[in-house]
Amino acid sequence: MSSTDLIDRKYYCLYVGNLSADIRRKELCQYLEQFGQVDQCQLFEANYRRWTCFAFVLMRTPDSINRLMSSRPHFLDNRRFVLKILFIKMFWSFV
Repeated sequence: MSSTDLIDRKYYCLYVGNLSADIRRKELCQYLEQFGQVDQCQLFEANYRRWTCFAFVLMRTPDSINRLMSSRPHFLDNRRFVLKILFIKMFWSFV
């Protein structure tokens, strides 16, 4: 996949918020893969300033996003999490 493909796919990005501080990247990806293929997932873990985690996720198809959004609310680790579609002008690289 080239970098221009990723720039063109800006509407496949999601923000996932209000995640449990105990959640791990693998758990989040496994849950999201029920709705479609996850290309990339960047989890920002809780620290002394944040009580919750959040993540940025790149899905393979827009249908995956539609399935996720239409089946809300979502719960993981007994906590309801927030999904928002990201509309960005440039794709940033996940570390």
